[in-house]
Amino acid sequence: MPQRSDDGFVPKPDAKRRVIIGLTLAVVGVVVVAAVGAYLTLTAPPTPWLTQCGLSGGGGPNLKPTVSLIASPIGSAEYVQVVSAGFGSPWPSFCYLVNMGFNDTYGEAVRLPGGPNATVTVSIGGTPTSASGPFVVRWTDPNGDGNLEANDSFTITQAGGSLLPGSYTFYLVWSDGSTVAWAPFLRS
Repeated sequence: MPQRSDDGFVPKPDAKRRVIIGLTLAVVGVVVVAAVGAYLTLTAPPTPWLTQCGLSGGGGPNLKPTVSLIASPIGSAEYVQVVSAGFGSPWPSFCYLVNMGFNDTYGEAVRLPGGPNATVTVSIGGTPTSASGPFVVRWTDPNGDGNLEANDSFTITQAGGSLLPGSYTFYLVWSDGSTVAWAPFLRS
């Protein structure tokens, strides 16, 4: 215990002692934060789509499916057929996102809702304009099982009218943000 000086005050600890006290407090703080984080991680329920889309459980195999698409025009819209879906398929529709590209400008990927025959809107460039969307992407699930698989399709239209002349790309994106498949097409 520090001794009191003649005037009754306890002297300040020397520099070495201050460093030791500071390091001890820092280590205790890190341990407490790590313990709280571990507790919250282990006790929190998993996010359903992470679990159901094969993205939880760390260190496991990559279960991302392989999908092939083909695009063909149908009137004022574009029809994108899922030709094949393999490795780890079928997966529920909410494991996927869709995105559009138009003349080298891209939108933000939007998650497909769960359930068959879902419709989502993809905007390009932040604000919908006649030249950049919004695009309406309708997923058709012929067997109604809610899984994306071969023979399902997407119909792409532009809100308020026909697709404009230009270069388009439809993107099918996996839950982790990586592109699973894409289908380019031209409109003139």
